[in-house]
This record gives sequence, C-alpha cells and structure tokens, in this order.
Amino acid sequence: MTILASVVISLGGVLAKPDSWFTTDFPVGAARAAAAAAGPHGKVFATSPYADWALWSSPQLAGRVAFDARFELLSRAQLKHLQQFEGRVGGWLTQARRYRVFVLDRKHDRVFEHALLRGLPARVVFTSPEVVVLWRTD
Repeated sequence: MTILASVVISLGGVLAKPDSWFTTDFPVGAARAAAAAAGPHGKVFATSPYADWALWSSPQLAGRVAFDARFELLSRAQLKHLQQFEGRVGGWLTQARRYRVFVLDRKHDRVFEHALLRGLPARVVFTSPEVVVLWRTD
C-alpha cells in the first residue's frame, strides 16, 4: 500500500508541474528557428535528443524530421544511413544535402557542427547553451 501511495504522490507532483518544467533544456526559439528555416517543405535532421522535441514544439515539421527517438521503428537501411551520417563516413556529406536544417546538441555535436559548416554552404540561425540550428544556404 505504501508503494501505491508513493506512486500516486509522485505522479501528482509531476502532473502539477507546468509544461515549461519538462522543456527547460529545449528552447522553444530553436524549434521556431528550425521550422522557419525549413520553410513549408524543407527536411530537418535533428540529433536524437531534439527530434521528438522539434516535432512537439513545431508540429508543422511532421513528416519532415529525419527520424525521432523510436529507433526500433527504423529499417536497417535507415539505421545505416543514420550511423554513416552522424559518424561522418561514407557519403555522409551527400546525405547531408537532403536536409535543409540541422538541429544539434551544442555540447555533444560540436565536431559534427563544424564538419557541416565546412562541408556545406550553411550558417547558424539559432544558438543557445543547449542547441544550435544550422540552415543549409544553397
């Protein structure tokens, strides 16, 4: 009975939190910048922490984000594509040209960010301590 009471109290505490409590590390401005840079038809590549969040924050990106965090739904070919792309091997730069916008983790994707900025005509359209959004300019 005490376990059930603990679960109910914990759940109540979480449900009482405002939406901003859940999205603190995911600035809304980054999602808006990504959606604006992508335009009505541009595709978005977001590294795994930000793919779901981009869709949650900007539903108009539905169907245009490369993948979300549900890796079990990806085919072998999609997983290979993702591995090559994030590992910057094979034809990763050719694959990068399929996307108009890149949403990257500011801390963990620094090397990836610099490789994209060097390899593509791209520029930074949003930055925060957590997220950087790149827009392919060609």
